[in-house]
Amino acid sequence: MIDKTALSIVNCSKTYENNFTALREVNLHVTEGSFLALLGPNGAGKSTIINCITNLIDGYSGTIEVFGHNLVTEQATAKQLLGCVPQEINLNRFETTYNTLMYNAGYHGIDKSAAHDLAIEILDKLKLTHKKDSPTGMLSGGMKRRCMIARALMHKPPLLILDEPSAGVDVETRQSTWQLLRSLNEEGMTIILTTHYLEEAEALCDDIAILNEGQVIYENKMATLLHTHQQNALICSTAQSLPSDFTLSSRHKKIGHNRFEVTLKSTDDLPSIMQEIQQQSIVIKDMHSPSSKLESIYTELLHKERHPDE
Repeated sequence: MIDKTALSIVNCSKTYENNFTALREVNLHVTEGSFLALLGPNGAGKSTIINCITNLIDGYSGTIEVFGHNLVTEQATAKQLLGCVPQEINLNRFETTYNTLMYNAGYHGIDKSAAHDLAIEILDKLKLTHKKDSPTGMLSGGMKRRCMIARALMHKPPLLILDEPSAGVDVETRQSTWQLLRSLNEEGMTIILTTHYLEEAEALCDDIAILNEGQVIYENKMATLLHTHQQNALICSTAQSLPSDFTLSSRHKKIGHNRFEVTLKSTDDLPSIMQEIQQQSIVIKDMHSPSSKLESIYTELLHKERHPDE
């Protein structure tokens, strides 16, 4: 059986009026039913890609298709096939949660009776039934996020795009959001997620694409990335601030005034690294592995992209 493509981006480039090139011939193919993490540092082009897909910006070159429908020549059909949850809270704070969903259903041409039944179903699924008649401005931050997801689901899109859904929410809300997204994906929905929480990407996504300076520098299965880039990384906390000339023979990076991460080719390298640290009169207070394997691999891939001669 041939996998169906949910989203196809071919040779997509975008240059803004100030001559800043945000995207450079981006190619990206997302398989139906997959859960893709779209990662990259600030300014990498993630938001521009999402804005192109959701038709918030135009003037790009290349082709974007949603389930085979061209976003320019078949715009109405393509837009019906995708839902988007932006990073910024953009709810009408005076409107009720229920009406927020109903208005979006009307925008997509859904019959009022059918929309009512669907709104009740989605509110229940997202645990918002008890806030049905509450103005969205009275909702907690986590509930506002869920309301935005509910709104995006009202026209039953097979493709859902979420831009930083965990930004600014507490741990409990983040976990409940993860559970919801897993459930939607298991039901067959294709999901694209941008996030700076690499632990989130590793926990949820089965595919990964990494952007840097407007280009896709890596695209593969998450499991393949984690398997082929196995490495030993340690995060070390020191008793004092690191000196400005701090250096080690192994790959390392500062992640704070008294923290650094070091990547070992082998655990056998640890004694010699510890000796180097001691020779610089640095006292190690704590040492542990990163909470996310992806974090170290992601950092390494970006470093290689920026410093290809090393």
